[in-house]
Amino acid sequence: MWRWPAHPVSSERRPGPFTPGGGGGGGGGGNPPGPGCVGPNCPQPPPPPHACFAGKGTFECDPATGKWVYKLTVTGPSWITAISASSQTAGVSVPGGPISLNPASIPVTGPAGTSAILDVCAFDAAAAASGKPYDCCRAKIEVEIPKASCGIVK
Repeated sequence: MWRWPAHPVSSERRPGPFTPGGGGGGGGGGNPPGPGCVGPNCPQPPPPPHACFAGKGTFECDPATGKWVYKLTVTGPSWITAISASSQTAGVSVPGGPISLNPASIPVTGPAGTSAILDVCAFDAAAAASGKPYDCCRAKIEVEIPKASCGIVK
């Protein structure tokens, strides 16, 4: 079985695959200072997001299919029981999910040597199955599809 170097993962907690409702009116007060603001009236930058899961992954060759599989081990809250993944890189594809954990086996299809960004959502599969909005810890993971060939073993 081929193994490729591990990639660390960090993430932040965000709402799952639903769009929260918009706000109402408001107003007054003028425009806030711009990003190039200098002086005592400038807003403080927002704090960095809190990580809600961490993970480590490696590529392994699946000799039965001849495809590279990214094996992702997730460490985080006990309610995380599954992930879904999507590729943010043209020409690289992954199945959506849900994918069970530890490790999560994510088949990755694309040109050898290609760097890709995978958007991973870690969630509670039972909550997702309820049909109601659920928490999703999101992480963008940069992977590089191995240059070595992954062939079918007969």
